[in-house]
Amino acid sequence: MTDLISTETGVNGARVVTGIFGRHSFPMHSHTDFALCVVENGLQGFTSRTSKAVLHKGCFASVNPGDLHNGYNAGTDGWRQHVLFFTHDNTSKFISENDIKKFDFAFSRNTSDNTAIAEIITEKTSAISTSGNLLKKQCLFEEIMALLHYREKIFSPSKTMKTGSIRKSAERMADAPEERHTLEDLARLSGMSRFHFLRSFRQSTGLTPHAYLTQLRLDKAFRLLLSTDMTVSQIAAECGYCDQPHFVRSFKKLWGTTPGSIKRK
Repeated sequence: MTDLISTETGVNGARVVTGIFGRHSFPMHSHTDFALCVVENGLQGFTSRTSKAVLHKGCFASVNPGDLHNGYNAGTDGWRQHVLFFTHDNTSKFISENDIKKFDFAFSRNTSDNTAIAEIITEKTSAISTSGNLLKKQCLFEEIMALLHYREKIFSPSKTMKTGSIRKSAERMADAPEERHTLEDLARLSGMSRFHFLRSFRQSTGLTPHAYLTQLRLDKAFRLLLSTDMTVSQIAAECGYCDQPHFVRSFKKLWGTTPGSIKRK
């Protein structure tokens, strides 16, 4: 049985998603936001393009926007996790307000086994998910950002997609994931043949353009579920799905629960 609960933090779009998982395995996927994952109990297997680890209470995973990764049960009784999602705007504001000289940052590694920092982040992230006090949530978020910058030093100057032309096509899809994007249009935007574009896009992102677009649509759907009163069918249509059952299946495969269960929370 899987239970997925999301709590808005009220910090410029940052949010915490708390999940209780049994046998669910997340496929290789990515997000449009930064993701910081801590495991409160149990064991979670974690794989990215550069790392493989078993997450527990003494470590955590950090994932940049667009980074491929998965998650799966690595123990016997499932696991409980908190994932703090935050945006480029969140990091830019923190960097600007604290007079940090480098202005474009990203996670420098996918996992950390700094037990002391992991326990603090777990405690603070859990508190964000349960607190009803906006000021407290904002304070906790700032404290987590400070830990990442000053103590763990997990942020480094960010790396962008290797090819500017590939970035253009990715940004076009991100600007309007609900639209119908064709291989011909994306390749033309990048100034490549369809095959060259397909190969280059996959080398740069780890996903085909179709899989990348699916990720963008499901991320948009998750945000709409949290921030609007739209029905599941309305959200499916808003995200480019004309078949609601297909939308529900795709959503559950990625997030481990149905769109309706999130709405009920």
